[in-house]
Amino acid sequence: MRDGAGRALKGDGTEPETAELLTALGPLSRMAVFLDFDGTLVDIAETPDAISVPAPLEGVLAGLLDATSGATAIVTGRAVETIQERLPGFGGPVAGGHGADVLLPGGSHHRHPATGSDALAALIARVEKAAVATPGFLAEVKPTGAVLHYRKVPDAGDEARAVMQTLATTYPEFELHPAKMAWELRPHDVGKDIAVERLMSGAPFAGRLPVMVGDDATDEAAMEIALNLGGTAIKVGDGATVAPHRLPDPAAVRVLLTRWLSELPA
Repeated sequence: MRDGAGRALKGDGTEPETAELLTALGPLSRMAVFLDFDGTLVDIAETPDAISVPAPLEGVLAGLLDATSGATAIVTGRAVETIQERLPGFGGPVAGGHGADVLLPGGSHHRHPATGSDALAALIARVEKAAVATPGFLAEVKPTGAVLHYRKVPDAGDEARAVMQTLATTYPEFELHPAKMAWELRPHDVGKDIAVERLMSGAPFAGRLPVMVGDDATDEAAMEIALNLGGTAIKVGDGATVAPHRLPDPAAVRVLLTRWLSELPA
């Protein structure tokens, strides 16, 4: 693992490293682009429902999808349905629930067996009960898991972790993972790294250089996959990372994606 510094890129995307990064990747026809959603394409809000999608974003994503011949995917902890609501014009693959729920162009939908299970329903009920019991906690339901957010009470991270650790013991088929101001339980065999690796094994991604862009601890394993496959990764925001590149915020990501379209050869 690298030292976690990541070479900083300015928000305006004008500094030399941006050009170096683009040169190293070559034309868009060689790239496979994997993008997280919250904290990467859009700013994180106080609650998951409060996020705002900038109007130009769908056009930029449509341009990338066309320029990469379909090899642009959103890989997110959000449900596929949420991405469809927020980005209704995006026609590329969406790996929701950290890859537990994958929607491919043409409507092919692959869901993890935990979807709709009795164990998942029981787990969600327990997380929702914990959120009601503690002011400031917020439960978020995922296709194959649940999240306990403590963004409104940032000093309560240890308490939130203890609640979710107890549930991880009670429901051993689910594994505890840290997220930004949150703790998440999801199946052991679900992860963004698995999603990226699977997408890279088939058309139109196979044989291309993967680029993973993300902001959270849940993105790090996917970044490692991209690096292992000869591609690269970009960390958004602060925090330790395996990514060799860093951008300060989602606005800078949108600037970079726009520059890819205008400056990289097809």
